[in-house]
Amino acid sequence: MALEFFDVRDESKPFFMTVSHIEPHHQNDHRHYEGPRGSRERFKDFQPPPDLAALEGGDWREEYPDYLGACASLDENLGKIIAKLKEKGLYDDTVIIFLSDHGSHFKTRNRDAHLCGGDDYKRTCHDAALRVPLVIAGGPYRGGRHVRDLVSTGSVPKTVLALAGIDVGDAMMGENLLDVAGGRDPARPQRVFAQISESRVGRCIRTPDWLYSVYAPGVEGSSAPGAERYADDFLYDLRADPCQLRNLAGNPAYFPQRDVLRRQLLDWIEQTEGFRPEITDGP
Repeated sequence: MALEFFDVRDESKPFFMTVSHIEPHHQNDHRHYEGPRGSRERFKDFQPPPDLAALEGGDWREEYPDYLGACASLDENLGKIIAKLKEKGLYDDTVIIFLSDHGSHFKTRNRDAHLCGGDDYKRTCHDAALRVPLVIAGGPYRGGRHVRDLVSTGSVPKTVLALAGIDVGDAMMGENLLDVAGGRDPARPQRVFAQISESRVGRCIRTPDWLYSVYAPGVEGSSAPGAERYADDFLYDLRADPCQLRNLAGNPAYFPQRDVLRRQLLDWIEQTEGFRPEITDGP
């Protein structure tokens, strides 16, 4: 349908297109990834990410080849769209944004006593699910730069509007990512926030060095959008523990750092949701 659009569109008008692939979700009632035929053979010698390799349980050993097959298929389809843009003479005048809404932890997380909802493969604040690809190419985004600043996909709508010449200022959350790509601002906060649902009601803050997450005890994650009280879920020192294996939330030696992150998280919740909840120690 996306490819056909370019053959029938009104060429006198600009266009905005969203192509949302369901792959590589669990898109079926089989509860597993299904890549194109031959994926299991093509990707059988895969190298797992270090966090998955370090964790027991989960289903990544069986599922990763199909997952990679689905990702490869997505890449091939993106290539078809780029080829069509070039065929129509639109490529040099089009901005392409490629991103994902979440990753996958292959059922290695969310199996603790704090689970209050359905265990799954994607709903957690660990990097396996939280860290996603984000590529912007075209228009002012040129030069093949790899920007290592932490950014949120919540900034994409404001960025799209900025590309269209619309400055919404503080009327929307996020930032214009062109400002970030233009160069490092030492005053810019290096942190992002996220919320988790269904497996639990949760909130988290991620900085270059720390990951801190809270959850709402006893609140069903598939029915409640938020909570008035949260408790510590996990805290990771990402410099010493990049695979996020040693939870430091209950370690008194890290309470000062936890308290800093907790205040920043509360400030964000208050700004975003309009009220300031309570966060308590432990469960």
